[in-house]
Amino acid sequence: MKITKIIALLLCVVFVGAIFAACGDKTPDDTTNSSTTTTGDTSATTDADGYILDELPDLDFENRTMTILQWKTYTAEFNTEERSGDAVSIALYDRISNVESRLNCNIEIIEEPGDWDRRNSFVSLAAKSINAGDGEYDLISQYSMSASIGTMQDLYQDISQLRYVDLEKPWWPDDLAKSTSINGKIYFVSGDIAPTLIYNLFVIYFNQNMLNKLGYESPYGLVDEGKWTYDKLKEMTAGLYEDLNNDNVANGDDQYGMILNYTVLVDAFQYAGGINIIDVGNDGVYQLSPSFGSEKAATYLADLCEYIHGSNDVFINSNNNNSFLNGNTLFLAGTIDNGVKNVSAVDFDYGIVPMPKYDEQQDGYNSLVGFAYSMYTVPVDVKNAEQSGALLEALASDAYRNITPEIFEVALKYRYSLNKEDSRMYDIVRDGIVFDVGRNYADALGSAFGLFRNAVVNNNPNWASIYASNKDSIENKLQDIINKIG
Repeated sequence: MKITKIIALLLCVVFVGAIFAACGDKTPDDTTNSSTTTTGDTSATTDADGYILDELPDLDFENRTMTILQWKTYTAEFNTEERSGDAVSIALYDRISNVESRLNCNIEIIEEPGDWDRRNSFVSLAAKSINAGDGEYDLISQYSMSASIGTMQDLYQDISQLRYVDLEKPWWPDDLAKSTSINGKIYFVSGDIAPTLIYNLFVIYFNQNMLNKLGYESPYGLVDEGKWTYDKLKEMTAGLYEDLNNDNVANGDDQYGMILNYTVLVDAFQYAGGINIIDVGNDGVYQLSPSFGSEKAATYLADLCEYIHGSNDVFINSNNNNSFLNGNTLFLAGTIDNGVKNVSAVDFDYGIVPMPKYDEQQDGYNSLVGFAYSMYTVPVDVKNAEQSGALLEALASDAYRNITPEIFEVALKYRYSLNKEDSRMYDIVRDGIVFDVGRNYADALGSAFGLFRNAVVNNNPNWASIYASNKDSIENKLQDIINKIG
């Protein structure tokens, strides 16, 4: 596991009452750009706050304009307008300023619609320029599932071969190269460079006041002891449903053990339990994961069906989390973005933990990311591949030091929290990020990414039959991918 933070999240404890209040003691006038601070030692490996520095040399792009084609994200990833707003907005602005100054370049962001419904039109737009050899875009940032579409059209370079990109650095998740490479080639990357990835990490929030009232043990301790498991979660949520409004209908006004805001949270349980769709085999080639068709997957699916549908203790597909926000639910499975926009405004104490392991024998906690995050690619027709690589690395390392901490602080509602448990939980969640090209290549693989989820949502526990009826189709489509890009 990489050490992603060393000191910065353990420094001071200043409570911020409202979620979008100014989140910290730095002002626009006194902020120090930690990405350029080395306490006077040019050989330092960390900045003044303890964050790891990149190893980019002094580079001069001679005032060249570097153009990034960016899909219109749901939450901002760039701020080129003005240095104002909350701490995250300021950090987004500073990243552009820092990198432009460092590389002596001008960064131009071109935004185009490119979410799930418009992913193909976005890729077509990029392809029109790339296939013409225009060299118009130096980087492309796109909806996570879009990157594979362009990869299958031979639009993107192997990022692992780019000078200056160091995928061993902490701003690139540990699991990225291991799970997305094919024969050592990596066509798309994400990590701290994409704030949307941080916002879309799945976690579990808990009501500390309700936990104390029930006399339950701390989830923090369970995480540290490796005992924060699916069975422990079931145990702690059992029997907590109460029809608080006496209308004989389970709705957002009642009390629950657990709320899952969206059906996609089932995916988070799947990966938290170590069940992938596609693995990279020992030969470096994609293969249907043995875990996907395993007895463990069948057992887990049947158990999830019973857990979610067998009682009212779990509320799924509600698309609201009022019961948790009102203090009437013990656990809420959601995203970091839920914390930023909703949870941090509650008037009770709350905590955060990763998604639970399948069992105590599992090695570590796995954190899945929702689909609405950015994957970065480098077009095959770039004017200068080395400069694109340097820009990619500089944007990522600056975000790791300056943007990600601000996002976590807002979600925590503390400025550099001295609550070591919360701070460590964020590190565990971030360090546990997992990828699966079974999700990234959603278009090429068809409906594979939704099979497990849909079975749980539809309360169909017969995984052996579902898997058997889809296995050949998935393997045939996977072979097409291997033939194309392997």
